[in-house]
Amino acid sequence: MIGSHPTSHSGPYNCQVIQLGSAIALFGSCTILVYDHLLTLSNEVEYIWRKKVTPCEHQTWRVRAMVLNIHLVSILFLVNRYFAVSTMFSIILLNVTDVEDACQLPGLAISILSSVTVLVAEAILILRTYAVYHKSKAILGLLLTIWLTHLSLMISIIADHISTKLFGVALALGPIPGLFFITPAVFFDAVVGVLLTLGLYQKYKSGVTDMPLVQLIIQDGLLYFGIVFAINITWIVVHIAELSNLDTYIIKSSPLETWSVWSACITTTMIGRLTLNLRTYDSRVNEELVSQATSLQFQNSYHHASTR
Repeated sequence: MIGSHPTSHSGPYNCQVIQLGSAIALFGSCTILVYDHLLTLSNEVEYIWRKKVTPCEHQTWRVRAMVLNIHLVSILFLVNRYFAVSTMFSIILLNVTDVEDACQLPGLAISILSSVTVLVAEAILILRTYAVYHKSKAILGLLLTIWLTHLSLMISIIADHISTKLFGVALALGPIPGLFFITPAVFFDAVVGVLLTLGLYQKYKSGVTDMPLVQLIIQDGLLYFGIVFAINITWIVVHIAELSNLDTYIIKSSPLETWSVWSACITTTMIGRLTLNLRTYDSRVNEELVSQATSLQFQNSYHHASTR
């Protein structure tokens, strides 16, 4: 177990407080996710489901890595998009269903929801950063080390959550487990933000990439990192403030649970938009390149025919 935690409590009042605190956040988050899904469904179908990567003979390892990267991002995007909304609907059903452990199960589900959404978003960012640095194994190794450490901590904390039959989210286990649950995400975002900024600056300075792509990544990336970083910092502050008195942590776990739901919702929405925007841009650039190549081929054929 990581750190220490108070003894679990029971009682209808505590359970009602937790369920009421998460119910509003769950309904609001589901509304946002479904609305965003409807707005971007056409792009999802076009650039995720219908996107085909045509294999070619004698592929180099860089080409194979690029193809694998594209497929992995698509899979992670779909997990991120559908896991969050389906889990939130399931938690709503648990809150309104009179089942055994009706209070522990929603809190545990929200803890798992927070963990999966954060880890999937981080995995997508790892692949994006890996691509920016031309498939650098050193960059991949660094980011995977941080990610696997974060994964291990979350698994340990959630296992502690299950063994103690805690009412509420994993953050309510105590100050130390709660901080271990949040701070790795802040550290990861800071590292990736710095790496992406440096990588894009080097590409722009050397003229390797085009300015619209740099602007798109900077615009969406800064928006993502700014919002998520602010959420995580606020999460830490709320966590420390709410758990200053461990004797009443059950009553005070409601704000933590609410904040966990909203955080998962915003992270899911932001990383989904970032992925779709980059896919849309890549597809448009590829269409322009194909159009230019076709036009050039036609001109060469016409010139060859006219000189006969």
